[in-house]
Amino acid sequence: MSIDDSNLLVEKFRPQELDDVDGNEEIIESCEKFIEMGRIPHLIFSGPAGVGKTTIAEILARKIAGIGNTKILNASDKRGVAEAKGPVKEFAQTDGQFMDRLKIIILDEADHSTDDFQAAIRKIMEDESAYCRFIWICNKSHKIIDPIKSRCVEFKFKKINKKSILKRLMYICKKEHIDLTIKQLAKIINVHQGDMRKCINIIDAIKTGAKLDAVISDINPKLYLKLVLKNDLKGIRTYIDNNIFSNDDMKYLINRCIDIIMSTDGLIGKIKSNLLLLNLTEADYRLAMGTNYYSIAFWLPLSVHCLLDD
Repeated sequence: MSIDDSNLLVEKFRPQELDDVDGNEEIIESCEKFIEMGRIPHLIFSGPAGVGKTTIAEILARKIAGIGNTKILNASDKRGVAEAKGPVKEFAQTDGQFMDRLKIIILDEADHSTDDFQAAIRKIMEDESAYCRFIWICNKSHKIIDPIKSRCVEFKFKKINKKSILKRLMYICKKEHIDLTIKQLAKIINVHQGDMRKCINIIDAIKTGAKLDAVISDINPKLYLKLVLKNDLKGIRTYIDNNIFSNDDMKYLINRCIDIIMSTDGLIGKIKSNLLLLNLTEADYRLAMGTNYYSIAFWLPLSVHCLLDD
């Protein structure tokens, strides 16, 4: 028996109306006004994963253009430029299902597309601007070329706050008869730091029989901080091998370390605290830029001790 995507909780509970979307209220208000007017400019939706960018784009397109006048493409497709832009150009130039409506093309993962592809789409944006609009969806808008940016209005999405995610997860658990405590849900939320989609996927895994401890790492941030301050690289290697398995795990660890330092004033001295915070913030940024978690785990103690030795 095949598994249908509709069985996935992330799809089953995907919001169908803007009122059902959690977080980013200012952006939702702007989109509601677009729907009232029945038109949109070219848009860029940028921000972290799992915060509703694609969902809001799809709702916006469906309300303004209709399903028949909407096309969703993955812009990270590694085909040649001529082949990749073909479906975009063809859709933009053909008559829509309703000629009194705009046609909307959603380009997902646009920050993974090539500059050549983006340049080719820019030409289509110019030629078909009377009847067609584009929504570029990306995590990092600096990877979108300036000629595209200058033709778009950018909305910068933020992480969804923990309270909103908890409310949504509790609702899903109730509907799906999944027995998880608020403490267990909080653990899932803390690990995935504002990514609603990943939190729901964890709930889905638990629903199908996975144990919580098997899908959520048991991270001890105080131990890692102790190893960093000692510059114990052997101990750090053992710690990472046993506890950290992805960039998400490392990001969670860094944020927990920041929380501990901020809430324990004077525990390790002001100078060390400030140096740690400075380097933890830099580590968080490097993770966001795609640096591997293993490299970050060892870069942090070396960087801290280089500054302490100066």
